This record gives sequence, structure tokens and C-alpha cells, in this order.
Amino acid sequence: MVKQQSVDEQANGKATSNLTPAQKFLQELWDEHLRLEFDAHNTEDTLATMVEDAYVNGIPVMIGGVGKPALPVVGVDSARKVLDPSLPSNALIDRASDRN
Repeated sequence: MVKQQSVDEQANGKATSNLTPAQKFLQELWDEHLRLEFDAHNTEDTLATMVEDAYVNGIPVMIGGVGKPALPVVGVDSARKVLDPSLPSNALIDRASDRN
């Protein structure tokens, strides 16, 4: 079982040494996706990090869509604070708090 990474470990780069190549790729892709969405506010490049049939399901605010053309532009006026990213063997779980 892969150890869950704390935010401090991620910031210091200490927790990435025990990741498989697939997990490292997924983590780097997710980091790039978040950077493009929330820092660069670049919708086109953000969508390029996603699969064609991607979907967004923002339960707290009831927004979402299926397929890239239907996806809302969420990050334009938003910021995120990562609470506890986790890396299981075949998925990425990102618990975060959206803030404006």
C-alpha cells in the first residue's frame, strides 16, 4: 500500500521518492492541471490535460458537465487550498477547499 502524502511532504518533495512511475506521472499531470486551471487560468491548456470524455461533478455548487465542450470554466475566479492529496495505486484523490 502506498503511504498517503502530506502537504508538507509534497512541498518538500520527500514523498515522491516511493511512487511508482505511473503514480509519479499521474501526480505531475494533476499538478500541471491545477496550475493551468487556478494559476494560469488557461482553459484550453487545462482541458488538454484531460481525457476526451472527461466530466466535472462539483457537488457543493451543483456545477458540472460531460465531455470537454460541456465542462464549465471553474478556475477563472477561484483558488484552491489542497487539504490532503492521496495517491492510491491506480487513482488520484484530491481533497481540497475551494475559496474565492
